[in-house]
This record gives sequence, structure tokens and C-alpha cells, in this order.
Amino acid sequence: AFADPEDRRLFLSRYRNSRHARLGAVPDDITFRRLHGSYVSMSRFTEGSIFDRSGVVKDIGFLQAAEQDGADWPALGRTGAGLREEAFARAPRLDGTFAIFFNGNLHNYYHWIAEGMLGLDVLTQTIGGDLDLKIVLPKTMDINAVFDHRASLAALGFGKWPVVEAAPPVVRIGEAVWVESSDFIEGVPAARVRSFQRRIASLYADRRGPRNRRLLVKRLGQARAIDNFADVEAFLQPLGFETVWLEGASVEEQIDMFQRAEFVIGAHGA
Repeated sequence: AFADPEDRRLFLSRYRNSRHARLGAVPDDITFRRLHGSYVSMSRFTEGSIFDRSGVVKDIGFLQAAEQDGADWPALGRTGAGLREEAFARAPRLDGTFAIFFNGNLHNYYHWIAEGMLGLDVLTQTIGGDLDLKIVLPKTMDINAVFDHRASLAALGFGKWPVVEAAPPVVRIGEAVWVESSDFIEGVPAARVRSFQRRIASLYADRRGPRNRRLLVKRLGQARAIDNFADVEAFLQPLGFETVWLEGASVEEQIDMFQRAEFVIGAHGA
């Protein structure tokens, strides 16, 4: 939905020619992928890229960017990206079936919640009960962490799946499973997004209170901050708005806060 015709024009002018854009109808289907003996990146900015000796099957763009950033283990060629031979040899093996639901944006709260957690939800709700499924998390998530990845798994209902944390830059997975095209939320059917929202809401239904809070969200960092925030804050305070910060708040605390909100104003995510 667009605010007005000008809003629609601006949006389309920016995204119509984007290589990431998927404007228009999105097919209401999901493709699941499974690959035995694959290699998965646990390195920062390439987390979740999946490949084997024949090529890359997930997130080649992150691998291509990694070599440009000076990483020493990816190898780029005319046919795509892969691993240098010595990296194959030293990659430790993780036995079992693992959900690969994240990409190199996992450090970003929006991408982790709206895409990573969404992809994991689709995967576990559809085929998770039929597999002895595990979750692998890269230790790079602790680098400059601004939120608790581990706690968010439990808070969003994924606590029953075993978690393995991996520190090596590359690991070999017994079997990797993932949802095709879930790295960008616009590629996920709307019904799946609504199902995710409703399932999370049901987890906290008994904690709902009266919707009587008016929240103005302030960012502690400078990214995407409102330039004249002091003016906005001064205007809204007489109308009953309180200023809140989400940095440092757990997922559960944020859910409780927003469930009790009548209005929320702020610059959202990524």
C-alpha cells in the first residue's frame, strides 16, 4: 500500500530497475532445498553462503563481496565463486541436518528478524517436524553485537531445536536445508509472512494489556536517525508520547512494549 500516487511513483522509480526488485505478484509457493556434504560459510559478511565443489547454491553475491573485502579463502572464477582447495581440506565436519536460514546480513536486526527468523519459521513449521533438525549459528554474530541472537531464537519459539555454534570460517555440513528466496522478504508469499506474525502473537497473547501507550522510538546510533528529533519530541510530548530506546531491550521486552502501544512513531529498521 502507498500513501499517495507520489509515494508510489518514488518507490517504483527506485526499485523498478534494481537487481533485487521483485515488483508485482509473488507466487504463493515455497521451494525447499537440501544438499548433502555441502560447505557453509561462517565468516563475517558471508555467513550462510552454501557451496560444494561444483559451485555455489546460495548467496553467491555475499561470497563475491567477501573476496573484494580481502578474505583469503573464497576463490572467484569465470563460472562463479567457490573455495580455495586448502579451505576444503581444513573445514571441520558437522554431522546431521542443519537449517541454514541466515545470510551475511545477520548482524542487522531487521534482516535477522524479518528475513532470517521468517525463513526459519517457514522451514520449521513446514518440514521441521519430519527431520532431526539442528540450527547452526556462526560465532561471528558476537562481533559488535547490538542484540542477542541466541535469546531471539527462544523468544520467537525456536527453542526446541538444538543449536551448534561454529567458529571456523567454513564448515562442512552433513545435510543443509534452506528455503529458496527467503533472503529478501519480498520473495516470501504474503500468507507465510502473516502466518509468522500470527504465530508469534499467539505466543504472547496471555501477556497483552490495554493499548494505552504512545511511543516515540529514538535511535541511540546515528544511522537513519531523525535529524530534527528534538523538535519532533517536543511536539509529541504534550500529546502523551513517551520516548523509548530499543537498543539493549530483549525481543520479549520489545514485544511487550509494542503490544501495549496505541501509537508508535519512529524510523524503522533497515
